[in-house]
Amino acid sequence: MRNTNIDALRFVAAVFVISIHIPWSSNLDTEISTGFVAFSRWCVPFFFFLIGYYSGNIEGHTPFKFQYLMRHVQIFVVASLLYLPLRIFESGLNIGVGTLIAGTWFHLWFLGATVVGILTIQLLYNFKLGRIIALLCIGLLAAYWSVSLISELTGKPTYWGPRALVRHLSAIPLIWFGMWWRKNSKLSMPASIGLLVFSLVAQVCEMLVLSNIGVGFRGVQLFLSTLPFVMALVTIAEACDFRLHPKYAKVAADIAPLIYILHPSFIFGLSKLSERSGFSFSDWSMMAAVTFLTIASSLLIYLIWKPLAELLTGVSPASKSGR
Repeated sequence: MRNTNIDALRFVAAVFVISIHIPWSSNLDTEISTGFVAFSRWCVPFFFFLIGYYSGNIEGHTPFKFQYLMRHVQIFVVASLLYLPLRIFESGLNIGVGTLIAGTWFHLWFLGATVVGILTIQLLYNFKLGRIIALLCIGLLAAYWSVSLISELTGKPTYWGPRALVRHLSAIPLIWFGMWWRKNSKLSMPASIGLLVFSLVAQVCEMLVLSNIGVGFRGVQLFLSTLPFVMALVTIAEACDFRLHPKYAKVAADIAPLIYILHPSFIFGLSKLSERSGFSFSDWSMMAAVTFLTIASSLLIYLIWKPLAELLTGVSPASKSGR
C-alpha cells in the first residue's frame, strides 16, 4: 500500500534538486543561498534510499525484480535520448563511454547510478556475497565523503574522475541502507524526531567546521549527517497519522521524476535567454522561474501527453497490459 506522506516527500525532494543546479552567483545573499543549497543535498540520497526501502528485499537472493531494473533502464535511456539534441547543440556529437554510463546531460548521472546500484546489489546477492555488502557500503560512503571533501579542498570540479566515480557508486550503499533500514528500524516517533533534529544540528556543525578550514561546503555532495536525516524523515513519514489525500499524493509522486528530468532544460533555456537579451535574473528569481516552469510543464505532460510521461516514469506497455 502506498504511503501518501512518502509520495508527497518525493515531490518536495524533486523541487529541492532544482536549487542544487541553479547557477547561484556571488552576491549579498551568498550565505543564505549557500546554506540552502547545502541543506538541499538530502534529496538525492533520499531517492536512492527509497529505492531500497520500498523495492529491495534484504532477506532474499533476488532483492530486486528484473522488471524493476528494466524500468530504471528505460527511464535512463529515454531521458538521455530526450537530452541528446541539447547535448549536440551545446558540445557537438561528443559521446563516449562516460555518456553511456552517466547520460547525455549532467543530472542524468543519478539515473545511470540507479541502474548500477540495483544491478550491483542484485549480483552480490546472486553470488551469495550479501554478508560483505555492509562493509562494502560503509567503505563506499566513506570514499564518497572523503573524495568530495578532497575535491573541494583542491578545487577539483564535479566531473573530476575520482569524484564522479565515487558519486556514481554511492547509489550502492544508499540503496542498500534503505533495504537494511526497512528490515531493522525500530525507532519510535519521538526517537525519530530526535534523530531528525540531531542530524540537522550535526549538519550545521559540519558546515561551520568546513567553513573554518576553508572548504566551500556548497559543493559538498554528501554530509555525514545526511543519511541519518533521511532515515529519520522516512520513519516519521511512515509513522505519522496524518495522510495526504491519495489522489493528490499520487500526482505528486508521479510528476516527481518529470521534475527531476526536465528542470535543467529550463535552467539552460533561461540562462541562454539572459545572455542574449541582456536581462539578468537574480538567483532567487531564477529559482522561482525554473521551479514554476518545471512544475507546470510536468503537470501538463502528466495530464495531456501520457505516452511521454509513462516513458519517463518507467511505465512499459507490458506493465500496462498486465503481462
